[in-house]
Amino acid sequence: MSIRIAALRRFVTPLVTLVVLAAVFGVYYLHVRSQAANFDNRNLRRLATMSRQIESTVKGYANAVRSTYENGPEVQLNLGQFLADQTDLILDNGPSPVRGAGTTSDLALSVADGKLIFDYYPPHDPSPPRTSWLQLPLHPVVDPGANFSRAGGIRVYAK
Repeated sequence: MSIRIAALRRFVTPLVTLVVLAAVFGVYYLHVRSQAANFDNRNLRRLATMSRQIESTVKGYANAVRSTYENGPEVQLNLGQFLADQTDLILDNGPSPVRGAGTTSDLALSVADGKLIFDYYPPHDPSPPRTSWLQLPLHPVVDPGANFSRAGGIRVYAK
C-alpha cells in the first residue's frame, strides 16, 4: 500500500504543479491580451477624436476662405485682417496659386516646411449671369485697389 502511495505521489505532485503553472500562465496570457486590446481600442478612439477635430478645423478654415468669395465685389475687406480676425490663417502675399489640370475641387491642402497650406481657387462659373439692360446698379462702384481680387485664387498658411 505504501508503494502505491509513493508511486501516486510521484505522478500527482508534478501533475498538480503543471496544472497550477498552466492556470497561472493562462490567467496572465488572457489578462495581457485584454490589456493590449484595451490599449488598441483607446488609441483608436483617440485617433478618431483627433481626426474629427482636424476635419472640423479644416472645414472651418475652408468656410472662412469660401465666405470671402461669396460676398460680391461691393463688399470691401482687408483679406489678411479678415482671416486674422476669423481664423489663425496667414495670407500669403505671393502669386496666386494656379489650379492644376483636371482639378475640380476649389480647395487644395498640402504640407510644406511643417506648415499646412490651403490653396483656394474661385469656384468655376461656366456661364456667368448676363446683366439685363433693365437692371439698375444697386451698389456704388468701388475702387478695385481697396479690395482683393476675387478672380484669382489665394494661398493661406495655418499658424
